[in-house]
Amino acid sequence: MKNKISNTVKRGVVYVRVSSLEQTQGTSLEGQKEACLAYARRQEIEIPESAIFIERGESATAADRTELIKALEYCRIHNGRITAFIVWKIDRFARNKTDHFALTSQLAKYGIRLHSVTEQIGDDPIGSMLEGMLASYAQFENDIRKQRCEGGMQRKIEQGIWPWHPPLGYIHAKKLTDRRKNRPDEPDPDRFYHVQRALKTYATGKYAAVEVCRMMNEWGFRTKTGLPMRKQLMEKMLREPFYAGVLVNPWTGEKYKGQHVPMISWEEYEQIQAIKQELSRHLNRPRLILNPDFPLRRFVICPLCNGKLTGSWHKGRNKRHAYYHCHTKGCPNKDKGILKDDLEDKFVERLLEVSPREEFLAAFEEIVLDVWRSRKVTFKQDRVKFEEEIKKLETRKERLLQMRMNGEITPEEFANHKNSIDNQITGIKISQNESHTDELDMETVVTYGTEFIRNVAKQWQEMNAKQRQRLQKLVYPEGISYDKTAGSYGTAVLSPVFTLNRTFTGNKSSLVAGAGIAPATSRLCIPLRFSPPL
Repeated sequence: MKNKISNTVKRGVVYVRVSSLEQTQGTSLEGQKEACLAYARRQEIEIPESAIFIERGESATAADRTELIKALEYCRIHNGRITAFIVWKIDRFARNKTDHFALTSQLAKYGIRLHSVTEQIGDDPIGSMLEGMLASYAQFENDIRKQRCEGGMQRKIEQGIWPWHPPLGYIHAKKLTDRRKNRPDEPDPDRFYHVQRALKTYATGKYAAVEVCRMMNEWGFRTKTGLPMRKQLMEKMLREPFYAGVLVNPWTGEKYKGQHVPMISWEEYEQIQAIKQELSRHLNRPRLILNPDFPLRRFVICPLCNGKLTGSWHKGRNKRHAYYHCHTKGCPNKDKGILKDDLEDKFVERLLEVSPREEFLAAFEEIVLDVWRSRKVTFKQDRVKFEEEIKKLETRKERLLQMRMNGEITPEEFANHKNSIDNQITGIKISQNESHTDELDMETVVTYGTEFIRNVAKQWQEMNAKQRQRLQKLVYPEGISYDKTAGSYGTAVLSPVFTLNRTFTGNKSSLVAGAGIAPATSRLCIPLRFSPPL
């Protein structure tokens, strides 16, 4: 096998990078390097001194990524002897999703897996999902496209057309030649009847899911991949309202009548859910990490033990009451409840206290835009330079291919030189993509972001639980403690924008444009509940 590891010793590469000149002169690079090396020691990964690559770029948007290219070259040269590519954080590796997966694909050629010191990513489904989410976190423009796309998909659902692949028993109505899906999904003649029969059989209440699953296999049922029915898939089908002719909007939870042919009636679907609930009512179910009733759960900190508060409902004489409480064993505050309404009302008051002042927002917006405009010229110059470099490398690839066709070089030599050129192109394309940030409508971005944080307390009150937790972390990234005895929140670390607001003296010179103004300022535009003007 090409990428087979020659021995049992795990070896890796460390790549660290900062996005500003100030950080290169501080401790950021050294801190990243030490954290990466410490991670490697914990994972028993050997890191040679020659396998440590430090990118000392003055700007994340204008960096040539020469060290990244060297790191990729090192991986190519040591193909089969390196298993890990270690970074401090995903956004140090690549700033957008496209670049991220281009790089991981390049590493995969050499049998190398990406490791993040500060983020739990891996090859398992959850790790892969988290890696994808982290890779796309800073992509403001992609977030805007996603919002528009979601709007189009929601309109399709409202029209009764499911915009994605339908569940088992139906054929996807969108053909390869179709640009959009404009027709309802059609029954699959090979599977529709079997699935319908199985659902109706379960709805009688006489058979468990595993028995219905066995029946389907006896009927000769096979999935689209030719596999027999299994219990996990059967359980998923039993929960699917699509079979009852109902489409559920995944963003709002609202239900719409589908245009497709249903397999069962809504009454039969509800009967299936009632049967499932009855069968599972005695099972121990895991507690929700995101409980919509307690948005401050796992965020507010106990001042005595530094444990995170949890939340629960308690049955009173006439009604149920909601409390937050510390659940740490041995803590004096253990199980001493704080009324949910009291804790959340005081959190809203705290958000009002830290909300930015109007004079700060005006000065901040003006400074950000001034810095942005001054950098646009540099972005354009960089883009032209990157385009020229890519053209030269593509020309080298064409000459290399011609040499191989003429028999001047062996297949191994061709593959080796081609991979080397591909590494350089990958690194330059990342820089090229980042240089396109000058096309962003920064005026709209900053206006949108400042309008959002201007009313941060009101925004929190109007959001759902998931959005509230994201906003809480934006304001207090490390959480905030609450003293039940004093009945007040303690001092907590604020995120940079809110910290600047507190130290602002009214003079613009007191605001210093920190690292990441371009393009990281787009993170002000939190895609939580409304879109910026188009």
